[in-house]
Amino acid sequence: MVTKTTFKKKFPDVKVQKLQTEVVFSRKHVEDAVLQMCGMMGLGLLYYSYSNKWITVYTSEKMKKGMDNGNINGITMG
Repeated sequence: MVTKTTFKKKFPDVKVQKLQTEVVFSRKHVEDAVLQMCGMMGLGLLYYSYSNKWITVYTSEKMKKGMDNGNINGITMG
């Protein structure tokens, strides 16, 4: 079982990015937008989850900096 401490030791540069949408999007729209953000920066995706208007993306520090204060497919970042 992976604990929070173990996870932080294994992936020290992981940052949590909280994104909010204007409306509730479909699973497919959220997935496409998250993958598009990763593709634009040439990075892989570690994990993401979503609920209603909130999307949580686990990314590297580099991706977090690139995502701050942007907007892709109606999803506001930062």
